Amino acid sequence: MHRQVYTRTMFEKFGEALYECGSYDLIEVEPRLEYIARHIKFQSGEKWCKNEFVISVSEPADEFISECGTFEHYGMVCSHVLKVMIHLKLYELPPKHVLKRWTRDARDILPPEYLRYQKDHGPLKYSSRRHNTLYLLALDVVKLGNNNVEAHALAMEKMRDVKVLLEPVAAVRDRLGLSDRELAADSGGSGVGNKQHFGRAESEHTISQGLDLFPASCKKRPAGRPTTSRDKAPYEQPSKRSRLCSICRIQGH
Repeated sequence: MHRQVYTRTMFEKFGEALYECGSYDLIEVEPRLEYIARHIKFQSGEKWCKNEFVISVSEPADEFISECGTFEHYGMVCSHVLKVMIHLKLYELPPKHVLKRWTRDARDILPPEYLRYQKDHGPLKYSSRRHNTLYLLALDVVKLGNNNVEAHALAMEKMRDVKVLLEPVAAVRDRLGLSDRELAADSGGSGVGNKQHFGRAESEHTISQGLDLFPASCKKRPAGRPTTSRDKAPYEQPSKRSRLCSICRIQGH
C-alpha cells in the first residue's frame, strides 16, 4: 500500500524506520492514549543518549505525537510511532501522517482555477450538468488524442480552433457556471462582478509575474570563503626582506 503512495526514496526511508521499530519495547502508560518506547539496549547506551520516548495518541487513533519530533521536523513517521501503530494493529498510516510532498502525487498541484480536479480535493462542491457533459467529452478527446502522434496533433489543432471560436461567445456569462457558483459562494453571495478570477487575462498576468521573480542577471559569487581582511595603509604594509650575499653576507650584489 505505502509503496504505491510514497516515492521510491521516501519508501526506503519508511522501510528503515519500520526496521528500527523492532529495537524498541513498548510500555503502556494509558491504554490507547499514551505509550513509552524504550530501546532494548537502554542500559548499555551512553548517558547522554536518550533511549525513551513518550508517544501520545489522539482519540480516535488518527494522530500520533512522538517526543522525538521527527514528524514535525521533516514529515515522516518515526520508528517509535510505528511501534505504537503496530501495537494498535493499524494496517495503514492515518491520512494526517502522509504528507503530499513525499508522495507520488506531489506534482499534482494545479493552478487555482483547476484545484477542484486534484486527487486529494474530493468530489466537486457543486454539480452542473453542463460542466459534467463537457468534462466527460473532454476526457474522451484526451484519451483518443493520446494514442499516437497523429491523433495528438489533430486533437491539439481542433481544440485550439474550438477555443478560439468559444472565446467571444463565452464572454457573456449567465452566472450559472461552476466557476461562477464557487466564486459567489466564497465571496458570500456577492456574485462575480468585474473580478474574473478564471479568465485568460489573469492567467497570462500570473505567468508574467512568475517570470519576473527571477532576476535577469545574477552576480557570480567567487569560489571559496569570503575574506575578512581589510585594506591596509602603506605604513602598515610589511617591509620586504633584504637579500644578502650567501658568502660575504653583504647587501647589494
